[in-house]
Order: sequence, then structure tokens, then C-alpha cells
Amino acid sequence: MKKMIANNGSGRSPWWRGPYRDGATFTWDLLYRCNYRCSYCWWEQKKLWGEFSKKYPPVPAQKWIDAWRRLGGRYGRARLDVLGGEPLATPDAAGFFAELSKHHDLVINTNLSPGRKELETLAARCVREAVYINASFHPEFAERESFLEKMRLLKEAGFPAAVFVVSYPPLIPQLPKIREFFSKAGIPVGVQVFQGTYRGRDYPAAFTEAEREALKTDAGLRSSEERWAYRVEERPTRGKLCCAGWFYGNVKADGEVYRCGGTGPGLETEARVGNLFQEDFELFPGPAPCPAGRCFCQEHIYLLEEQEKKCPDLVERWASGKRAQ
Repeated sequence: MKKMIANNGSGRSPWWRGPYRDGATFTWDLLYRCNYRCSYCWWEQKKLWGEFSKKYPPVPAQKWIDAWRRLGGRYGRARLDVLGGEPLATPDAAGFFAELSKHHDLVINTNLSPGRKELETLAARCVREAVYINASFHPEFAERESFLEKMRLLKEAGFPAAVFVVSYPPLIPQLPKIREFFSKAGIPVGVQVFQGTYRGRDYPAAFTEAEREALKTDAGLRSSEERWAYRVEERPTRGKLCCAGWFYGNVKADGEVYRCGGTGPGLETEARVGNLFQEDFELFPGPAPCPAGRCFCQEHIYLLEEQEKKCPDLVERWASGKRAQ
């Protein structure tokens, strides 16, 4: 496989914005461990932390590195959206992500709880152009000033980074002040749509009109009719042709790969792609109908109709087998 780090230089448009046009994308639940217990966390609300810690014991770092390197050899450089739990809780996070950044582009979703020294080490060792920090600000556990200092550290080190906040109903009134606070420092703020239960009501369906209007102040939700329709209005997806499984996958902490976050356990027959640790792991040969009722994440962007609108070149290349190598 050719080295592709050169493609991450200043001549390339920001790869972390919008659909990833260079190759495959994977959402990766690296581990189910976190030092926070946020009220609005899906795993916390479902009381799944204990169950998941038993079901998904830690995988040795080298096993992950070997698997991702093997996938890169087959499909080219990919985008890995690394989730958890808290990804930076993995042992020797700096060394681990530094090695991965040689082979793939990384979006690290982190609560930014590690200390300054740990973040400095991470910044010093990773391939800068291949890492984007998507920092989640959780007011229940984090203080704004110290969080901002860590964001400044990353920004000064040359790492692109942004903040996002979950639209938990009690936090919605705080969104304007949170956005203003970080925006003054030149750091963009986005909103992650809350999905869960609050005071016995299920969200996002239970958002009031006033809350929906408040969410529309988020540039990401406001700028995309499709994102609003699928994330907030819960537009149905079942039966629509989707590229999930073809050049997108959702990787669990045991290496199991499903088409997307909404098609995991319970839909194994239609949705399981394989296991990343298998040497003969392969993605689907083409788009397939969505077996889920709706998109739980932002994965509606992989619907074939959306890809043909926004990334026709990627669809054409993937169909022809002329992938970036």
C-alpha cells in the first residue's frame, strides 16, 4: 500500500468536515470504560457499564493495530471515528494512537479528562494532519475554564479540534452561553442530539417546540435538512439502499463489525459484516437495504441517495474497485 500521509497536507481540504471522500469510514467503540457517569449517557441510562465490562474485556493494543493495518492494506487509508467509553483511557493512549495515525485518519471523541502532560504527549507523538479531536464537554463533570485550557493546548500544538455538547433537556438553556464561551476562543461548538429518557419521556420525540427552536441555533443541524429530519424528526430508513457495510462499518470493542450503530444485536443476520480480527475480513460487495427503523446516529449520510448527491465520485470508485491505495 502506498503511503498516504502526503494527502493529509495543507493542499487537501479538511477531511474531517462532511462525508469522508477518500475511502472507507468506521465508527469504532474502542472500549466500554469511562471515568464519567453522565445522566444522559446511553450506557448509564441503560445501566450497561457493568455488563459491558464483562462482555468486552480489553483487547491488546497490538491486536487492534495489526487488524487496522491489515484493513488498510486491503481497502486503503480509512477514517476511524474512535468512541468509547473514553478512548484516551486506553493504556499508553499516546503510543497507540500515534501508531494508528500512520495508517488511518482518526477522529478521537474524548471527554478531555486526561491531564495536561498526557495531552502534550499525545500531541507530540501523533501524525498531526491525521488526527482530529472531537471533545465532548460535560458540565456535570467538567469545568469550563480548565476544559478550555486543554483545548487551547491542542490548538496551539496544531491539532484541529471542536467541542460538542449533548442536548439533554436541562442543558438546552445553557447552550447559548456555552457556545459563546468557546467561540470567543475560536473553538467551534456543535450539538449532539440527546437520545434517551428524561422524566419518563423518550427523546428526541419528546423535544418541545421551544427546545427544537433552540436546537436550530446549532449550525450543523440548521444547515442540513437531512440531518434534522433523520436525527430529530426520526425519518424512517427501513428498506432504503444504504452504503453502510459497503464502505462504512460500526466496529464493536470485540472486533465485531456491523453495518451501523442502529443495526447491531437483534439484527445480526441482516447487519453483521464480520469480525475485524479475521484475516479474511471483507466489507459487503455493494449497497443493501436498511433493516433498521431509523438512524440512531448520523449514519443517514451513508444512504445511497445521500452519497450519490454528495460523494458521487466515492460511490463510483467503490463500485469500480478503484479505491485509494
